[in-house]
Amino acid sequence: MRKSISIALCVLICCSCFNQTDKVKAEASKLHMASASHDTLTQKETEQQRLPIRFLGIYTGLQPGYNLRNTNGEDIEVRGEKVPVPPCEYKFIFKQDNEVALQQVNLESNQRILYKGHYTIVEEDDHQYTLSCTVNDGGDSSPNYTIEINKQDKTMMCYGTNEPEFRLNFGHEVIKNATPTHKDSADVESPLGH
Repeated sequence: MRKSISIALCVLICCSCFNQTDKVKAEASKLHMASASHDTLTQKETEQQRLPIRFLGIYTGLQPGYNLRNTNGEDIEVRGEKVPVPPCEYKFIFKQDNEVALQQVNLESNQRILYKGHYTIVEEDDHQYTLSCTVNDGGDSSPNYTIEINKQDKTMMCYGTNEPEFRLNFGHEVIKNATPTHKDSADVESPLGH
């Protein structure tokens, strides 16, 4: 009799523990879902945040030449030789609706590459905006840049992946409702509308 009471008591304790575990798991799941919902809301709010009009416009700067690097940051070598990347002029155009255009000009060959994309404000404080900027050339090239815009003097620092950082200066404001063209420098000199 004692043995069967002990077994029954063990079974009740085990069932109680399993029920508590299920309840704890259910509560944890609810908390996780609530947290994920909050993160999604915060992310959506951040994505919809836009730069004030006074920061929209053209920023120009020079990226110094460097050696091409792999994802680990190590120089890439072909036949024992490092692969040089020539210096480039960068022109970023920040427009309404979180749109951005980029023109890269190779300063050795004068070759131009035009990119279009979007930016997201990932952080803002009293002194600067930090943006994530993803652009595409219409093909396989889709670089992502982290951009810091100084609120006081409108200078910009640009950080790419395995590339040297460089500074850009504010050139002029975007002309509202400008019509886009598809000529190399015209896309940058005449800011893109829609």
